[in-house]
Amino acid sequence: RAVLVLGLSVQWLTEDLQSLALPEGASSTIADREGTILARSRDPANYVGRPMAPFAMELLARREAGVIDAPALDGVRRVAAFIPVSEPPVGLFITMGLDAGAVLREAAARD
Repeated sequence: RAVLVLGLSVQWLTEDLQSLALPEGASSTIADREGTILARSRDPANYVGRPMAPFAMELLARREAGVIDAPALDGVRRVAAFIPVSEPPVGLFITMGLDAGAVLREAAARD
């Protein structure tokens, strides 16, 4: 039996998230199994190292990935897809959220 230990650079994770071509108002976050934010695409200096919002902490224990509509730590209401810590990559909580208001405005503009 062997154990593999892998270290992740928080700075690298943040830079990787920030390199994504996300729509305006979108945000992506990676947290550990305790709900501590490791990386965030928007304003990481104010969020990395802090706990996730209370509603998001409840998502950590979910068994399956899902979608929610809720306010993020910055107060922006987002429609977000999430992967709980039990899903690969095991031990990391990953979420990608779109600004709900921007999504609704875009949908209305198409009609």
